[in-house]
Amino acid sequence: MDELNIEQADGGLIFPIKVKPRSSRNAVIGVRSQALHIAVTAVPEKGKANQVVVQLLSTTLKIPKSSIEIIADQTSRNKRVRITDLSESDLKARLTA
Repeated sequence: MDELNIEQADGGLIFPIKVKPRSSRNAVIGVRSQALHIAVTAVPEKGKANQVVVQLLSTTLKIPKSSIEIIADQTSRNKRVRITDLSESDLKARLTA
């Protein structure tokens, strides 16, 4: 499995994600090409898919939604996310669990 490209900046961890909207289920698929791949059932309209991404990451990582922010490329499938209140080792451990 590829290694997730994680940067420490702005008081949190920043990493790339690739979102696949209109999927059959909401799921964190895994790391490919140094980005976290996420499938969501929502359509990419009016931020609906982004809301599901934040909810899914919140549930998967066991952190509040307020600790997750999409900081770049709101309308693209390729996004950058900032996570606060979580160490890099905890992030990796929770993604592999």
